[in-house]
Amino acid sequence: MEESGLFDNWEYEVFVLECEVFTAGVEPGAPTTDNEIKMLLCYVLDHAEDPVAFAQLNEGLQSSGLVNYFELVETLGELSALGHIVVSEGKYGEELYQIAPSGRDMAKAFTSNIPYTVKEKAVRECKKALKRRKRASEVTVKIQRVDDGFKVTLGIPDATGTDFIKLSLFLPNERQCAVVKQKFLNDPEFIYKSIMSLLMGDSHVVGSLMPNPEKLFD
Repeated sequence: MEESGLFDNWEYEVFVLECEVFTAGVEPGAPTTDNEIKMLLCYVLDHAEDPVAFAQLNEGLQSSGLVNYFELVETLGELSALGHIVVSEGKYGEELYQIAPSGRDMAKAFTSNIPYTVKEKAVRECKKALKRRKRASEVTVKIQRVDDGFKVTLGIPDATGTDFIKLSLFLPNERQCAVVKQKFLNDPEFIYKSIMSLLMGDSHVVGSLMPNPEKLFD
């Protein structure tokens, strides 16, 4: 009997550990059952304009506290096996996920069981993660340590590899480098327009100088 009791206790501890792994980082109010997570993922992918990489799904759902890494891996595998999502290979070998017709039907038929605020939060954060990925591919930021500080080089290349603008700055410390990098990544178009307007002496030379209020990078 004692051995049985020890075994039961061990089983319970394993169960608790598994629960903690699959709920770590998940906020109150997030989907809790397998079906709810499946429906939420189908809803998110149904609202994505393009196939979504795992990194962006993971970033968006974890940052919103709705689904953690282990839940995401397991649920994507199950949805793929059921034929609700289509998995393809991206340009750099990464897996891309796209909603299948049966997954779209699931999203439309059953996601009313999930609160609207939860669904919209998941879509918003995943779209934001996709925008961050796209923005990071559209500009270049290089930070190089020099003798008395840091050299920061900002660039906006075009499709041919020629830079619309390439600007190098000297900054004395890493904190200022981080601020400049963040500002540039969040709104490179506004910075480009501002520099061109100052150099040309005309605030309308490249369009209205209105900063983008959306902050993609913190």
